[in-house]
Amino acid sequence: MSAAALTLGLALTACGAGYSSSEPIPATTTPTGTAPAPAPSTVSFQAVDESGYFGPCFDGSCTLTVTAPATIPVDAAVFGFPEVIVSEVTSDSVTWEAYGPGTTLRGTTGAGGTTTLSTGSSTPITMRPLSFDDDAATIELFPGRP
Repeated sequence: MSAAALTLGLALTACGAGYSSSEPIPATTTPTGTAPAPAPSTVSFQAVDESGYFGPCFDGSCTLTVTAPATIPVDAAVFGFPEVIVSEVTSDSVTWEAYGPGTTLRGTTGAGGTTTLSTGSSTPITMRPLSFDDDAATIELFPGRP
């Protein structure tokens, strides 16, 4: 497959998955003559190489556009939970959750605000909504507190 075709495939894959990012997104291939499966409603990443890369947010630092529900893998060894889940997006707020051993965390915030999830013994992760468009929100994730 040529680099141009792969780039186009990545762009088309990212358009239908409910998010966007400047990081490379794993692509799936469909045999010629077979219609592609419908795009999932959640953000999901699969390892793209032997190093265990799980998408642009695995280190807790990224900006992406999501619709709910959206599951975003993060490094459990760093944050204390293996993923954050955007459970609701309204016209002016985002709710997200995380679950770890004996831990249930949840936070909601709107444009201009932040919400931080922390187990108390791990690195906190913070979400800041940047903009809203219908049922989608562009959010920034970063490790630590604001």
